[in-house]
Amino acid sequence: MTAGQLKETVSVGLLGYGLLRAWVVMYLMIARQLSAEQFWYSFLLMSVIALAALLVVPLRRLPAYDRHEPLFDTLFLALGVAGSCFVFFGNQLCAGEYLNAGFAAIGLCGGYFEVRWGERFLPYSDRKVYCNLLLAFLLAAIIGIVASANVPSGLTLAESLVLVGGMGALYMSSRHADGDRESNGASLLKPSSDSGAAPKGTARTLFNITLTVLLFSFVQMSSTSICYSSLPVSDIYNARFIANFATAGLLLLVFLLRGAISGLGLLKALLPITATGLFLQILDQSALAMVPVVILLVGNKLFDVLMLLLVIELSQRGRGNPTLSFSLFVGGKTLGCASGIAIGDGAVALIGSDPTLLSLFIGLLEVLLVVSFLWMFGIKDIASSASQAADRSDAAAPVASLHERALAAAGRYGLTPRETEILELLARGKNRETIARDHHLSKSTVHTHMIHIYQKTGVHGQQELIELVESISPDESPSTSPV
Repeated sequence: MTAGQLKETVSVGLLGYGLLRAWVVMYLMIARQLSAEQFWYSFLLMSVIALAALLVVPLRRLPAYDRHEPLFDTLFLALGVAGSCFVFFGNQLCAGEYLNAGFAAIGLCGGYFEVRWGERFLPYSDRKVYCNLLLAFLLAAIIGIVASANVPSGLTLAESLVLVGGMGALYMSSRHADGDRESNGASLLKPSSDSGAAPKGTARTLFNITLTVLLFSFVQMSSTSICYSSLPVSDIYNARFIANFATAGLLLLVFLLRGAISGLGLLKALLPITATGLFLQILDQSALAMVPVVILLVGNKLFDVLMLLLVIELSQRGRGNPTLSFSLFVGGKTLGCASGIAIGDGAVALIGSDPTLLSLFIGLLEVLLVVSFLWMFGIKDIASSASQAADRSDAAAPVASLHERALAAAGRYGLTPRETEILELLARGKNRETIARDHHLSKSTVHTHMIHIYQKTGVHGQQELIELVESISPDESPSTSPV
């Protein structure tokens, strides 16, 4: 990929997702440091993130949300700022009630924005999604390495406010980048049926994704919690960010040189990497130091990339409600982590240094790991790739083709993300009333977008618009969708 192509692919606004990840991980590490003898603060933070993510779906269905979305965004951003201050002062004053309130507020902010950031990737092509997602992971790792350096306690709060403030600024600016107040990079599609029923197999796919994410996250966090118990906090910081940096950097380098690694390729690498990390925990920890943690975290990062790309692609192809998909992904991941923290720390307290009991516990985690991969292979779309379009089912191909044509039309005529959303729905034959009902918009709002679409494309009716979209060839550059 040339420098010019890379410049066209990178979206600065999407890098805010990397700031969010760095901010949340920073507080996971602070929680671990504050509760060296217990798991409470880490457990609280992860549990509230899961709760906030799952609440985004009912929240977005409120009529007031569509009318005052920026107000809700600002409210959750304010919770993040307030939570940072509460944790700082709670730590300084050794006040547990401040710390509890702070981690809860941070969890609400983190869960809400992680779901909303996932939606921001939907209007982009496969290449842009893949590149920007890896850049966000890489940015989070670099920031994490810098932030984990030993600094005066007062600078910890400053670092936190810079991260959450930068994330909020990029989030707000990306929403208004095209000058449209309602363009928020949200869901392009809901289920294709006018009745609101999900396409056949969608519910099962979402169930498989959620269970896979929950089981894998549980295994990963249980095993890393055992490693954390024998390492100083500084080594935990270093291991996490070295693994993140190495994984994201390697995937990005491969992407720039050869194109995206297929989803099946990532999946094949996950099992042996994670299994090796688990096995090494049984050996002499004093000799291995951070090695098992780094290996486990590399596997975890590959898993994050794979599952995020899968959820994004399924949402782009109209397989269910995207907000629900991202909520289940984030909720399943953080619930698995929260329960893994509890079980892992509990196992450390019970097992101690007994090698027999440790081997038994690791063996149980290995079994759960295999089970999670069996569920993962049950997701038919896991091995699909836009570069392997010929291998897709006939039913899925028209959906993907129409989506690509709609994106191409939007690029040609300069449509905003919200107009792109309406364009694709109109091209699928949806009428104004159906779009307004399914997407919780007023009929007048949908009508206004339709007028703008007709004006920009130069058509005079829906049938003419459908013919226009069908006549446009999608981007002929090789797609690099990894899932």
